[in-house]
Amino acid sequence: RPMSSVLNNTGLRQKLVGKKSSDTFCHSAQGLRHELGFAFLDLSVHFPQEAVVFPAQGQIGVQILLWIAGGFVMTVIPIEQVRGEHKITQIEPRPLQAIGMVSLEELANRHGLGDMLSAETGTVLGEPVWQIRRMDGSTSVYSAATGTKLTPISQETAREIALADYSGSGSIEYIDLLLTKPSEIGGDVPVWRAVFDDRDETTLYIDPDTASVTARRSSTWRFYDFFWKLHIMDYDDGADFNHPLLVTAAGAGLIAAFSGLSLLFIRMRRFIIAERNRRRAKAS
Repeated sequence: RPMSSVLNNTGLRQKLVGKKSSDTFCHSAQGLRHELGFAFLDLSVHFPQEAVVFPAQGQIGVQILLWIAGGFVMTVIPIEQVRGEHKITQIEPRPLQAIGMVSLEELANRHGLGDMLSAETGTVLGEPVWQIRRMDGSTSVYSAATGTKLTPISQETAREIALADYSGSGSIEYIDLLLTKPSEIGGDVPVWRAVFDDRDETTLYIDPDTASVTARRSSTWRFYDFFWKLHIMDYDDGADFNHPLLVTAAGAGLIAAFSGLSLLFIRMRRFIIAERNRRRAKAS
């Protein structure tokens, strides 16, 4: 840029008018370079206010605030309380008595389990069972004592499983069979839902094919899940934290952070130069 345009800059012109004598204008060629450099810096960073205000900046600021709020909620509420682990009945494991159990071969012959993929033993309401998974992905539970098929379980059995799992102070308010999957759980339907009348509105979901509790939900979990969805910007089921919206927002947030650091550096540099010039003028 021609020197005339620099000298026409209002800020620099005021400096030149205010420093008419050569003694106070600049002490050396190096001082002149500082003054001119300072003027060029002013030209590069001073823009009209309306030119640097973008709607996206406010959106990123709001999202950063939501990230901070979500992180605060996640650190304040213990994850064990969110998962409802503090209301699970602790049952001491007992050794499985193999004597009198129906063999796997007998069970397969009786129920035609030729397409069996896996088999494992376990307990349901304290009774030994065989849990069989078939090639089509389905699962069934059989009594290891009698070989009787126990699944899909009835509403009464689901009630007993819920009461056996729950150690809180409430009682079951109602229990129903859901044919449509609720948004707060994964997995397949149908599924039994047992709702307790405690203060946290504890809800247990019981798989009728495995006779086991597959999910525990509560008001605490739903509150936590709300902020989790805001945190990862997945407003559907809160399961996807690699989607383009989150990646874009995170990148924009990173750019905003580096921009802030850059502006801080520029401001510090301007302050140091101004302070250095003030001291030189005072010393002269």
